[in-house]
Amino acid sequence: MKFIHSASRRILVLALILTLANAVNAIRPDQIAHNALALLNLLGCIVLAMEGLLLSKRTYKFSRSEHPEKSGPDPVKAPAAPPSPVASREERTRHEIAAMLGLFQDKGRLVDFLMEDITAQEDARVGQVARVVHQGCREVLDKHFQLKRVTDAAEGSALTLEPGHDSASWRLVGSVSGEAPQKGTVLHAGWRTEKVTLPEITREIPESSDSYLVAPAELEVSA
Repeated sequence: MKFIHSASRRILVLALILTLANAVNAIRPDQIAHNALALLNLLGCIVLAMEGLLLSKRTYKFSRSEHPEKSGPDPVKAPAAPPSPVASREERTRHEIAAMLGLFQDKGRLVDFLMEDITAQEDARVGQVARVVHQGCREVLDKHFQLKRVTDAAEGSALTLEPGHDSASWRLVGSVSGEAPQKGTVLHAGWRTEKVTLPEITREIPESSDSYLVAPAELEVSA
């Protein structure tokens, strides 16, 4: 608004000067040369035209900034691509478990060993393969889990479970009746883990799957 006011004042001053000059020429034509008056009028018209053009541009910009709803339509934008479907946490967990099984396969050939029919194999051969499977799978366990025994009691020793024990950590077998305390013999010390690190999957996971990759097929490319 300050620019508009200053432009209006300049136009007003210029109009007064031209009016005064033409009035003097009308009353006392001998005081102003004809060429000088014509030049003055020409310059005044040019200045007035430029001031009017600048004023109209500034007024238009000011109007658009104050009333954006009156501005022209927004340029047409290309439609955004639909977002890729995001797999649910449950679906992602299935892929992570399959990937964990894949690690046991990759390091210890566990899936190959379990899916093979070993009934016809000699014990020595099975023992030899089991040693390789054990070494590789142990490496995966040490990396992704932190395993420890549920109880420090030795297997075969007597133990009494007192009231308030963690029932989820114990499986009672044999003649089970009544409530704790329960007296018996430790058959297995159990396992628990204080760390579970599932393998990170970097590939895109579909929203839903009907199969889960454990290990890719391998192809040796010939030269």
